[in-house]
Amino acid sequence: MGPITQLSCYNDYSQVMSSGQGLDDSIQNVTGCAISAGKLYSYVDWIAGKNMYFVNGSGVGIDNGDTSWHSRLNINVGFYF
Repeated sequence: MGPITQLSCYNDYSQVMSSGQGLDDSIQNVTGCAISAGKLYSYVDWIAGKNMYFVNGSGVGIDNGDTSWHSRLNINVGFYF
């Protein structure tokens, strides 16, 4: 593996404004870090969203009853050779 050679932290916020009957705004915020160490590359992020399919919603902008905030931890590890 080796020592950490690169650390890049980020926070990405996005919002979709809906218009029309049966629709609701969608919000997503992703906070995390990408880490490189030798041939190992990984990232860890926390995804929080409201009315967003990626965190248990029915779609983007679709009001299907539960439009409360949900979140998930996302961990990805890759080995490049």
